[in-house]
Amino acid sequence: MSVVNSLSLHRKLTLRRLDFKTKPNLHSKIRTKNKQKADIKAVFGIDTDYNHEHTLKHSLCVSDLARTVISYYVEPTAIVRENWGKKYTQVSISIFGKPNSSIDKNLLANLLYEVVNHQPQSKISHYYAFQLNKFINNLNIKQLEPVQAKKINEYSHASEVTKAYLYANYAKEFAIFNKASNKIQPKELQKIFSKCLKSITKKDKNWASWKVNIQKNSAVISVEPKDYLINIGENRRPLTRLEAKGIFAHEFLAHVQRSVNGKLLDNQLSLGLPEYLNAEEGLGVWFEYAITGIIPQKITDRYLDIALALGEIGNRQITKKELVRFCTLREQFRESLDSDYINQKHITAKVNAHVNRIYRGKKGNDFTGVFSKDVVYLKGFIRVANFMKAQLGRQISINNTLDFVLSGKFDPTNLRHVAFVTALKE
Repeated sequence: MSVVNSLSLHRKLTLRRLDFKTKPNLHSKIRTKNKQKADIKAVFGIDTDYNHEHTLKHSLCVSDLARTVISYYVEPTAIVRENWGKKYTQVSISIFGKPNSSIDKNLLANLLYEVVNHQPQSKISHYYAFQLNKFINNLNIKQLEPVQAKKINEYSHASEVTKAYLYANYAKEFAIFNKASNKIQPKELQKIFSKCLKSITKKDKNWASWKVNIQKNSAVISVEPKDYLINIGENRRPLTRLEAKGIFAHEFLAHVQRSVNGKLLDNQLSLGLPEYLNAEEGLGVWFEYAITGIIPQKITDRYLDIALALGEIGNRQITKKELVRFCTLREQFRESLDSDYINQKHITAKVNAHVNRIYRGKKGNDFTGVFSKDVVYLKGFIRVANFMKAQLGRQISINNTLDFVLSGKFDPTNLRHVAFVTALKE
């Protein structure tokens, strides 16, 4: 009996609206009812050649759901699981794309450079450098040489004027961070963000519905436009004042502001036009970069690791177990640069959370799908950075550019989006 028919005899799936940022919960997303037939042939036959991002997101949610059913209830053959993993990966790539081979190879070359040329600051750093170097060399990537990444000088002027714009408009809010500790824990960050929100609301009442929330069992900071929430994961690592300012610029001044302003024009602009995601996350990273002068390490790490998982670097896809090993060595090496003490419990939790963002599916090492969403941060950053630079090259002021870009959730490099927003603003 086929897997589909086997499922049809025993399960009925109820497809609710799924929060795309979270992994579907088996108990809340799947119900059985009177052992009625469930036809998931449509799921297996998903056509990934869509243009509308929302449709693709829904398809991926359905795919994730059906894959979970197969993994947990039916335990199909290895071939079925492998095919399902490929389908899941295919749909993910069709939505979010995949890494650029030249960029991901450069990221790996830069990491290798750091390993080969590091100056041991502790007794154990040499050991972890050796192990990480050995792992990278065993990937057998052709023409991979340790090369130090070049500083992003071409965007320096655009980032400087962006920073000036943000500080000119939100100087009072940035000043709130100056009184914070230099290891800001989630609860303190909630208080700081709440003060910033209160301050902004005094100037713009359209922010009044928004709230800052501590989210349990989470280590991330996120924005939920439909619920007017800025979520801070209770397990988020402590932040420096500069890092917190960067995240404030990313989450508040990019994501929340575009949602607030977009709602004034069209509700769709408060949630996002189709295919807006690269520019949305790219703008957030751009603001963060403008404030801190650094592209967050997690952004480049995720980009590189998705490339490894997809087999974009080297001759094969590395397994989940191999990626866990690679990420663990990388974290151990980085921690060993500053201390003889390695917090292995912290590293394990961080690595598991990181890898589980990339590999989705049944626990273990076999036939898991690759979720490529996190490539949009670096891809989007490059897109937005080039756009900002080009605007300045056309003698368009940063004020005019950002006032327009912040008017809603859309892609300013998409001509259809620009025409739509321009018509609403006239």
